[in-house]
Amino acid sequence: MQKENGFTLIEVLISTTIIGLVVYLAFLAQSFFLNIWYSNKLLTYVAMEEYRVNSLLRSAIESVTEYSITDPESEKTGAHYPFFNANSTSVEFVTLSSVFFKGSAAAGRFFIKKNSEEKTLALIYEEAPLNAAYIQYQGDKIAYSRSMTIADKLSKVTFRYYGTWEIVWDDELEYYKTIKRWQNVYQGKDRKTTPDIIEISIANKNGDQTLSFPVKSHNPYKDAFFSNEVQPN
Repeated sequence: MQKENGFTLIEVLISTTIIGLVVYLAFLAQSFFLNIWYSNKLLTYVAMEEYRVNSLLRSAIESVTEYSITDPESEKTGAHYPFFNANSTSVEFVTLSSVFFKGSAAAGRFFIKKNSEEKTLALIYEEAPLNAAYIQYQGDKIAYSRSMTIADKLSKVTFRYYGTWEIVWDDELEYYKTIKRWQNVYQGKDRKTTPDIIEISIANKNGDQTLSFPVKSHNPYKDAFFSNEVQPN
């Protein structure tokens, strides 16, 4: 008798089951590694975007300039002072390195925005190019046209500034001495200069973080120029 070649039904079912199991395991492995890849890609993108934003903001703050303004009362005597208005919840200045308007000086402002529903805070930065926002007097309203959220869902945001506190005459050394300290309020009109350091402290569920920005464009020699208004006792 001639022997027939082929597979039995049981052999076919076993082979099909094994192939199906291999395909299923391969699909699970592919999904697992794709999820890891997309997660890492997302984390990398977020990290890169955060780094880019922080770099732009650091450049803007480091380039804060002593943009001179006046007010109707001071204008009568020809007195001018830097545009810089800051307290523990906001800071307003002029920068030579704009975040939104490349190659243009701009008025910039950090401020805190409250989310009453979530009872959280957001740190906002906004700008207006100086070619569209000429500032002449203290108190001029600035039409900020571009803004972005630096951080949200915060429980606390505070600002403080290190710079000139007062300029006094030193009888022993016979020259004007600049006394500097940390301050919660810093006005260009009162200090006649911009601060040396701007510090922003934020807190959220992940903990506290303090960002310190040195003002590199700060001109210490202007302190001596404005100190002629201070007379020795």
